Formats: sequence, structure tokens, C-alpha cells
Amino acid sequence: MIWIYPVLLMFLIPSNFLAALGVSLLNSCNITRQRFALEDLFVQTGGKNWINRTGWTPSWTGYSTAGSCATTLGPPLPDHCCWFGIQCCAASTCPFNSNNSTSGNIVCDCDQDGLVVSLSLGMNNLSGQAFRTSAGTVEFMSNWTIQAALGCSLVNLDLHQNLLTGPLPADLLALTALQALSLADNKMTGMLPSSVAGMSALTYLDLSWNRFEGTISSQFCGGIIGGTTTDHYGNLSSGAASPASSGIVYMHLGNNQLSGSLNLTLCSKLVVFDVTNNGMSGYIPPMLSTSPLLVANMASNAFKNLMYGRHVNQMNMAFNNLTGQLPVELSALVSLSSINLAENNCSGTLPVSLMSLGSLSSVEMADNWITGTIPLEIGKAKSLSYLDLSNNSLTGSLPNSILDVMASYGTLLDLRLNYMSCCGRGFQHDPTYSVVSYLSYNYSAPPLPPGLTFSTHLRPITFTPTAPNTTYASNLGDTTYYPGMR
Repeated sequence: MIWIYPVLLMFLIPSNFLAALGVSLLNSCNITRQRFALEDLFVQTGGKNWINRTGWTPSWTGYSTAGSCATTLGPPLPDHCCWFGIQCCAASTCPFNSNNSTSGNIVCDCDQDGLVVSLSLGMNNLSGQAFRTSAGTVEFMSNWTIQAALGCSLVNLDLHQNLLTGPLPADLLALTALQALSLADNKMTGMLPSSVAGMSALTYLDLSWNRFEGTISSQFCGGIIGGTTTDHYGNLSSGAASPASSGIVYMHLGNNQLSGSLNLTLCSKLVVFDVTNNGMSGYIPPMLSTSPLLVANMASNAFKNLMYGRHVNQMNMAFNNLTGQLPVELSALVSLSSINLAENNCSGTLPVSLMSLGSLSSVEMADNWITGTIPLEIGKAKSLSYLDLSNNSLTGSLPNSILDVMASYGTLLDLRLNYMSCCGRGFQHDPTYSVVSYLSYNYSAPPLPPGLTFSTHLRPITFTPTAPNTTYASNLGDTTYYPGMR
């Protein structure tokens, strides 16, 4: 078996064959041109080493597009429609429903039988660069790129979890029909292309776990002319323009090397946003009050304030640069179910309006500087099943109302490394909390709220240092010096 590499490719295609193809080959939607692009992708990405290459031909031979891919109904499709990972349009074989439209299947919602609508080669050991760029290639070859040849029909492109390298091309916007693009978990590099903003059909974008750099432009989800000033509740300021409609609904950019500030106020369709573990920073403008954003995963960056969106259901901003009092505006997130602000420098008391949200199921605020007591109103958070407030500066006792939500199987309550006490009176501390104490204790007070008892399986806490020069305080749990329950 002979494998032909792209450096020799252009010399192995007979000139009379190219002439016979004529100008029609370069038309936007051409089945033969799409086959060329697929063959080129096979060679460019080490096809001989793919895990599954069923049907893919190893050399540039047999350009016939005569049907050899059988379908249940209607005429057969070009043979490459039966290659592993490829789906082609087969509209003529699809039944119509009562509204004279197809069911939403991408092989039915298309215009011309035989055009490629889906290319799914995830987890298949592709290597090298999947996207040719026009620069540095002859004009004829530049028309064989995936984006140029398949752009008119390709709806889904999934190349996740491979070994792909190189940048995304500037002409990515040639994929005018593309709705879903997944390149997650590869080794791709370069700047995040601004051309994504021009892909009007795109609704799903996953570029996570790569090495992309640069910033996320405020135009990334579409553009407007004018200001975008909003208040904490996402209301536009007087005279500000409204955002243009944007198609991106799911945007996953986590675990890259992105930097700069973030402004998503133009992302009017965005529902899920993930930028976890990048180098982004600064202050984030609140989303518009009409924003449908539900999930905001923004942990492990250097943001200085919370992401506000009226309909946010899950917020993860752990490991950022959040400081100061927990804002009362959190209570405006009436649909909030899960919030994670661990490993920040938040201070002040727990907002009563937040801790009493009936929708709240998970709160993780460990490793901050939160003070005060757990509010009695926590009993109103009927959905709460996970509460981690460990390693803060909380004082006082457990409120009786906590039994209404946390005293059941499957719940987790972590209050370690605080200054809480069932019986303490008059909590005192120095500015750095290095020395703390209670002035007195009421030893007649119950150690736990009524209905709770200590486990009969309590054991002494022991530590085994795992790193050189690691030490642990011998009086851990003593409320005089270290946080703990008395």
C-alpha cells in the first residue's frame, strides 16, 4: 500500500484531469470538491495511524462520485458518505411531518443529496493540522480546505480528543452552515480567532483543553454599535444600544491560556459559559437582564468581581481575586442553585437573602475570611444539601433551623477550621486572627441543636505529613488558638 503525502500531491494529479474538472469544481457546493478535501484531511492528519479509518482511501485515486453508499430509500449516495465519521445529506429519502418539514435530523434538513453535513472523528488519533490555510498554498489547493470545500453544507464538526496542532485559520467563517464545532482536548495553539464572531449559524463551540492564547473580544458573540453599560441587575443604562442577535448558546473555552478582561453583554443567546483555568482578569460587566445565561464556570482566573446574570443557576468562581463583602446583589439571582466561591478573599457576613434562597442546593465558600454567624434564615433554603464553609472566621453556634435542611441522609455540612462554639460568649480576636478567644462559656448550653447527636464512631484526628518540613498544630480544634468546634 502506497501512502502519498501532500508535498507531492499536486504533482500526482494529471493536468488533463484538472482541466476536465473545470470551473465547476470550485463552486461553493460541489460533491467532488468535498471528496478532495476529505482525502486531503486524511493525509494531513496521519490517516494511516487513525484508530478507525473504515472506508477512507489511502491515496488520491478513484475520484468517481458515482453512488456506492446505499441508502434505505432513494438513490445511493457518493461512496465517501459511507466512510467512518461522515454523514451526508439525504433529503430526498426523508419523510415530511404534518407541517411539511423534516424532523430536525441534519441529514434531512439540507438542500442537496450527497453533500457532507457531519464530520465526527473525535478520539481517533488524528495528528498534525486539520485546517489548511490559504496562505502559502497554490490557488487550486486552497479550495480544498475543509472550511472552503465543506463550508456550504457542514453542520457538525467534531475532532475532539485527538493530537491536532496548529492554529485555527482566519477563514474559519467560511463554514457558513456550521452549528457545532468541537476541537476540545487537542494541542492546538495560536490566538483565539475573532472570525468566530462571523459564524452566524454557530450555536455550540468547544475549544477547551488546548493552548489558545489572546483575549475574548466583546464582539465574540456578535456586535452592536454603542455602549453596553449595565447596573448590577443587568439593566442597560440610558442611551445604551441593544445587542444584536447571537447564535452561540454553549461556549467552552476552559483550560487554555486566554488573558485580558471579559465582557459578555453581547452574548444574548448564551446559556452555558466555561472559561475555567485561564489567565483572565479584571472586572466583569453584568449580563443584561434578558440574558438566558444559566451556567457560569469561571474558576481559576483572576477576576475581581462576580458574574451577574439574573437567571444564572450555577456559578463557579473559586480561585479568583474576589475581595470584600459578599454583595447583597447575589439575592437577585433568584434561580441560583449552586455557588462556589472557595479560595478567594471574600469577607463580611453571609447575606441572609442568599442563604435563604429556596432554590439553593450547594454552597461552597471554603478558605475565605467570612465572619459572623450562620443566619437563622438558612432554614428557608429547603433544597440545600451541600454546605462547605470550612476555614473561615465564623463564630457562634449552629442555628436550630439548620435541621430543617441539613439533617438528612446524603447531605454534607463542613464547618471545620472556624471559631464556632456552642457555648461561647464574647468572641475576641486580634486583627490577624492569630489570637482568638471567648470571654466565657455557658456550659449548660446544649452542644448541638435539638435533634442532633454526636456520632458514636468519633476518632482522634491524626496527621501524616506528606512533604518535607510540614508541621501541624498540636492544638488543632482548640478555640483559643485554632478554629474548631467546642
